[in-house]
Amino acid sequence: MISEQEVRIGQNTAMTGLDLLIISRALALPRPLIHKRILDVGAGYSEATATLLNQGADAYALDPKYVDPQTY
Repeated sequence: MISEQEVRIGQNTAMTGLDLLIISRALALPRPLIHKRILDVGAGYSEATATLLNQGADAYALDPKYVDPQTY
């Protein structure tokens, strides 16, 4: 269950959504990505996650900005 504080943090957090090229410059991603499990936290519109999926990774996107407080 998401707390009210977590909802407020999500509402006041800027969406990120960096593409995989930018992320790859900052992180040493394992190669090849096939069957690697990756969680993209602060995913924004999830372009990096989509690219990871296309490259064979088991990728998931999470962004607190998209929480729906009415469901909790």
